[in-house]
Amino acid sequence: MTFDTLFLLGFTIVHFQVPLLASLGIEPERPNYVWINKNVVNFATWMSCLSIVLWMWGFLFYLEKSKKKRYNQNVRITKIELNFVKYDNILLVFFILFVGLVGRTFFSGVYDGGDSWGGGAVYIYLILKSILYLRIIYFFSDFAKRSTKKSLNEIILYLFYNKIFFFVLTLYFCLFLFAGDRGPVLQISLIIGASYAIFLKSISLRRLCMFV
Repeated sequence: MTFDTLFLLGFTIVHFQVPLLASLGIEPERPNYVWINKNVVNFATWMSCLSIVLWMWGFLFYLEKSKKKRYNQNVRITKIELNFVKYDNILLVFFILFVGLVGRTFFSGVYDGGDSWGGGAVYIYLILKSILYLRIIYFFSDFAKRSTKKSLNEIILYLFYNKIFFFVLTLYFCLFLFAGDRGPVLQISLIIGASYAIFLKSISLRRLCMFV
């Protein structure tokens, strides 16, 4: 499955799932938390339709232009090599800062959406998850360049080779599972799945729907 197909599937679920169910008479039991103003919802749905149509037009123009355009193979492309050791050290520092600032309530298994987190923990968390998400993408991108085999065993071995990244990713995963917050866990899982599909092996639409 290509990246644009993943985008279209995600856009459809996020923007049209609730309005579609509402048009069929299926609405939440507590609508005050969803339907603030149905006129606003209708306008937002219309804007979503317009946005996706414009996106499709732009994508078609891009395809048409790419067919006519021939890239010069002799053009020099500057490659930027990322120092993963320094990157992983920065990732570890922000993870330690988050653990030190988040407070005891988080470790007691109480999930309140971050309301009881210590001062500065929310901002550190935003930086931490951004760095971690990028590191996952870099991991699969670098693995695809270095390894000729794309098996699961090779991925696990290469993950063990990146010890700091593996350590932070595992603790991050377990930490939020223990706290009862499934959001970050699902986000990590989706990024891993998308990176695997983009850099290593495409995932069929059937498997993706089953996963979602």
